[in-house]
Formats: sequence, C-alpha cells, structure tokens
Amino acid sequence: YAAALCKDMPVAFDVMHVFQGRASHLIGDGYNDKWLNQNAQDAEAELQFLINEVALSCHPESIFQSLFHEGNLVDMVNEVVRDRKVDLVVLGTKKSSELRNFFWGNHSVKVIRNVHSCPVLAVPQNYRFKTLERILFSTNYKREFKIEEFSILMELIALQKPEIIIGKLSEDNFMSDKQSEN
Repeated sequence: YAAALCKDMPVAFDVMHVFQGRASHLIGDGYNDKWLNQNAQDAEAELQFLINEVALSCHPESIFQSLFHEGNLVDMVNEVVRDRKVDLVVLGTKKSSELRNFFWGNHSVKVIRNVHSCPVLAVPQNYRFKTLERILFSTNYKREFKIEEFSILMELIALQKPEIIIGKLSEDNFMSDKQSEN
C-alpha cells in the first residue's frame, strides 16, 4: 500500500519486522537457540522477499532498508521513528478476536495509541490500493499537533487531491478548554 501511495516520488522505505524471542523452559538451551535462530532467519528471508516484490512497483529512485529487531513492538517503532527520522509509519492490520480491537487488531491499536512523534497509517489486511478520494483525520483533540506532523499529509493532498474529513473521536459530549484550543 505504501509503495502504491508513493509510486510517483522517490521514497526511502524502512521495512521492519519486530519479534519477541522467547525460549521455552520445556526444551534444552541448544534446541531453543537453534529454533530461535531458524525463526529469525526465516523472518529475515521473508522480509527480503517482500522488499524485492514491492521494489518492482516503486519509483526507480526509491531505496529500501530492512530492519529486524527483537523486542517490544511499540518501543522499537518509537526508537526507529526517532533514530531514522521517519515521516510516516505504515502498518498492516489483522482483525483481533477482542471486540474493541475487531477492526484494527491489537498490535495496530498499541502502535496508534503509543507512537506520537509520527503519523501512523493503518492499512487493513488484504486491502488493495485505490486513489485517495477521502482522508479521515481522527482526533480526540487531547493533544496539540505540530505543523511538522502534517507534512506527509500535505504531500498526499498535493499528489492526490482527496477530500479531508476531520472526525472527533470521543465518548464525551463536551470538550475541555484544552481540547477546544487544540
């Protein structure tokens, strides 16, 4: 989706896989290490395959970097956003069995709620790219946005000229003074 969205301009893509390696207490350390290493190698190979496939449909000057991290997803996304000066996080979503996360998936909700220094675009599983007709900017007005946070949105608007809809996400029927200001 990100490649199709940016196909007409050169982009630096950081394609990241985050995993939590957990050893089993039921099997020996040697087998644990072998199993964890094999899973890491398989994931790295799949990540490189994905990059090779996506690169075929991108602007010829686009560049790709594969990032492979062990740790907490939100912590790793925040670290990469900060260290690599990321403009936009694009992540795929899977449905969750929990009703409150049914449309987005648990990992997506965690990233959306906890990555504040960069816009996050969540793309539903199996969604196919179509030219942007509308962009929903959802907010609860609880935080102030800096103009820099809108740079990628402004680029998308310039490229595709979609309608912008601002959606208020709140269970409250009133807004605090701070929310009104924001």
